[in-house]
Order: sequence, then structure tokens, then C-alpha cells
Amino acid sequence: MTTASIPVLTFPISSDERNRLEEIATVLKAIGHPKRLAIIELVSQRGRVSVNEIVETLHCEQSCISHHLTGLRLKKILTCEREGQFIFYSLTQPEIMKLVDCARKFVDMY
Repeated sequence: MTTASIPVLTFPISSDERNRLEEIATVLKAIGHPKRLAIIELVSQRGRVSVNEIVETLHCEQSCISHHLTGLRLKKILTCEREGQFIFYSLTQPEIMKLVDCARKFVDMY
């Protein structure tokens, strides 16, 4: 992606631009927790993951994982599918990993 294709913010900020900035901030807040980032990474690597797999892999209480999964699902980062007594999660848009990778590169620079 070239810089010319990236939308440029204009000032004063219009209400549409303000709403867009709020949407971006909401996504950043939604992924801005170490457990949620770990969940996103795990789901990205495996494609489709059950709640039990997440609990076992991350060594965390199910209630804690469920709390984070609910937040990620409500923000449309994850989607879930029930099969019998199991619930499986997958990424709604795998492109979210570009944002995670960008943050990782930023952190590695310093």
C-alpha cells in the first residue's frame, strides 16, 4: 500500500472523520490487552479454536478467557460457532494480524 492510498485526515475534523477515529480507537482498545493479543495470535495460528483449547494453551481460568472472548466477539474481531457442547472461535477478518504485526515491529524497534 502506498502512502497515496492511505486516507488523510483533514482539519478541522468532520463528524465522519471523528466517528472513524472512534472506530479505530475501539479496535485498538479491544486488542490492547496481553491475554486478548494471545487469543488473537492463537486463533490466527490454528484457524479455529475451541474455548477449552484456549484455556489449556494459555493456562488461564475459563471465566477469564470467556470474558476476553466475549469482548473480542462483540467488537467483531472474533466469530464463534457452536458444535454440540463446544464453541469454536475464528478470526472475523484475518487482516487484524497486520495490525498486530505492525505493533510487534514497532515494539521491536525500541
